[in-house]
Amino acid sequence: DVTDGSDVTDGSDVTDGSDVTDGSDVTDGSDVTDGSDVTDAADVTDGSDVTDGSDVTDGSDVTDATDGTDATDATDATDGTDATDATDGTDATDGSDGTPTDVPFGADSPPAFGAQIDRMGRPAIATAVIGTFNGDGVAKGAAKDAYNANADVSSWGGYVEEIQKNLAIFDSLDTVCGNQFGADLEPVRYSFFAQVLADDRIYVDTSVGACNQYLGAELAVLGLAMPGFDCGGRKINYDVIETSYSALAAGALTGPDDGITYGDVPPLPDFPYLPRPDAYFGEANPPVLGAQIDRMGRPAIATATIATFESNDSVKGATKDAYNANSSVVTWAMAFLSEIAKNLAILDAIDGVCGNQFGYDPQNPGYTFLAGVFADDRLYVDTSSGICEQYLGAELGVLGVIAPGDCGGRRLQYDVIETSYSALAAGLLLGVDDTIHAMSVDKQPLSTFPYLAPTDD
Repeated sequence: DVTDGSDVTDGSDVTDGSDVTDGSDVTDGSDVTDGSDVTDAADVTDGSDVTDGSDVTDGSDVTDATDGTDATDATDATDGTDATDATDGTDATDGSDGTPTDVPFGADSPPAFGAQIDRMGRPAIATAVIGTFNGDGVAKGAAKDAYNANADVSSWGGYVEEIQKNLAIFDSLDTVCGNQFGADLEPVRYSFFAQVLADDRIYVDTSVGACNQYLGAELAVLGLAMPGFDCGGRKINYDVIETSYSALAAGALTGPDDGITYGDVPPLPDFPYLPRPDAYFGEANPPVLGAQIDRMGRPAIATATIATFESNDSVKGATKDAYNANSSVVTWAMAFLSEIAKNLAILDAIDGVCGNQFGYDPQNPGYTFLAGVFADDRLYVDTSSGICEQYLGAELGVLGVIAPGDCGGRRLQYDVIETSYSALAAGLLLGVDDTIHAMSVDKQPLSTFPYLAPTDD
């Protein structure tokens, strides 16, 4: 109703201070007849003063919106104390008000310094049971923001109804209604569990020394475990998402899963308990000096037979890194034999003929023998032999592919990639090639250490 600070008489008549002389503009009872809306002592003693069309040009008239004490006029948009004013920055009911309970946070409306924007309670609660199935994305976001910003514990019970209706939907996901934890502990189904989750804090029973189950304390409250069986809380290596969704959808502690695990690196036993940062190698997280990051074994083994056909790049990379970083020889066969064997089976089919791979034995079963040879990923050299002409010579002798006697090892001029892939795909020593040769024909290795081809020619 306002474009001019001194003009607030109706929504269609506000352009400047002289725009309120229309007598019909001040007879609207909702506009200027509110007795509590008149603060100009000199201008309200005349009973006919608020309907007189010629009286609205007076700067001290009751239609003056610059009166800082006017808090009852619903059309007053410049009054700093007007609680219903849509432009009032302190108006808690205004949808455009920039307080945390009104507007979702974002680049255009950052929270005030110190404002609560999230809870450090149970993970995934807001995600799973607050506005989850609301088709209006804006309303959904606003509901979750309001939930996360609410620091008044005494008001959290107000979310029980919202949580309850979402619990009902989750309970049906496994097609069995009523098997959700606590579903029938109250006359109104899902009410009890909704009350437990609405008190969105992580509980820890410090009198209990066993801490092995996420939601352990809550399970005791729900009557699903003996009191004191677990301290509750949240350990770093708990798969909290799987436990949460399993509890909601199936009344179980495992099952419905997002496929993302904690990881294969255990937490430290002491504060801050997080896994060693050098456990995951990468550009932003280089290994510490002395840590093994690769093997000096047979080339291309990790590339060809470790997670080779895994479609998830993160899983593939992590599996290869774990293989290369494993320096415990006694664990190699147990840890990697089955992984190598399944990839050998795929590589064996590349030439269209299954079973012609070196070492294939349909009775053993299939690819186990060669997988065992490769799992022992070291370059073997028979130092008693004076003949060194074949890459994988020692291994091929064991497999019976060539006569025993070649020293094995790896010479600089061996085309190790062609030999490796030919052996894996076609049961041959050459043929399957990447066309990249070990070295140029005009640059041969030196005959003495370090054997590398000279760089000056």
